[in-house]
Amino acid sequence: MKKRYFLIPAIIVILVLFILYKEKLVFKIARANLKKTLPISKLEIKRIEFNPFTHLLLEGVSIKSPLQKYSIYLASVRADYTLFSILRSTVNKVELIGINVSIEDNVKVNPAKPILNVKEIRASGFVKFRDVEIKNFKAQIFQQEFSRPHLKGSLSAEAVNMKKVKLANLNAAIDVTPESLSVPEFDLTAFKGEIKGKALAKISKPAINFSVDLKGKNVDLAQMDEDLELKEKVEISGLCDFSLLVKGNEGGLTDLSGGLDTHEGGGKFIITDKQALSNLNYAQGVSFDAALESLKNYRYDEGNAKVYIEDGNIVLHMLMDGELGKRDLMVVYHGSLKFNQKF
Repeated sequence: MKKRYFLIPAIIVILVLFILYKEKLVFKIARANLKKTLPISKLEIKRIEFNPFTHLLLEGVSIKSPLQKYSIYLASVRADYTLFSILRSTVNKVELIGINVSIEDNVKVNPAKPILNVKEIRASGFVKFRDVEIKNFKAQIFQQEFSRPHLKGSLSAEAVNMKKVKLANLNAAIDVTPESLSVPEFDLTAFKGEIKGKALAKISKPAINFSVDLKGKNVDLAQMDEDLELKEKVEISGLCDFSLLVKGNEGGLTDLSGGLDTHEGGGKFIITDKQALSNLNYAQGVSFDAALESLKNYRYDEGNAKVYIEDGNIVLHMLMDGELGKRDLMVVYHGSLKFNQKF
């Protein structure tokens, strides 16, 4: 009986200490786990709210690299759970709001095995990785089963800006397992047109096989010419629809096929770079200067193109018809189909 009486004040003291110092305890645990994942980093948390039975809320979370390789800021991180879910090593939902991530260089990350399973993750914010910016993105991911990692969800973004290509209104479905990364469907805006497609990467170490299937409508060729900074070599305008299938593995491309058809009304196709013209196969018996002259101010009414791989080379075959006559052009890329770096 005396032992029981002794335990009561001990439990009260432990509870009081926990209530007084729970925020410091949470901070120490968070910092210890971060050090395992990002060994060189500095952690700051402006506010911590912790209820052992319902939720954990972190506000103003800042993670920085002393070498300025990266900076991570989260306006708030909230984990919702119940006592029953914690006993089953499960968190019902984690929300990451107001993400602002900037990564300027390669970052060494030591992946840590999660202590708890998470049923649902929601995230929103901004990410910049070198020259790629993802603005106003929203992601919702669900864990399908805990015995084997399997994630399904959706991703949307207001804009994705790369060096030359600008994408907008991205919406995508995501399906991830240890053996594959699948985007069963996605749609976006690029070059003022609508692009839909799907992508799949199958991972069976050491091999990686991937495929990307794209279909585009109302793509503005003049906008593509401007965004890709091609005007010094070729001036092109008009609207088109296209399809493109790309397949490959960790070493390079294995298949490439597609077609393009222009809309009624046509546009212009003017090659301004003599070096680019020298790569074209034009009609036998036509001199280089005559070919250049024929494409100085050419306007097409109808046009189509096909791209494919032949004898290890990438071939782009273009057929155009306009007031100045027909043009049958073929561009052959003789470079290697292998990637410079394996992934």
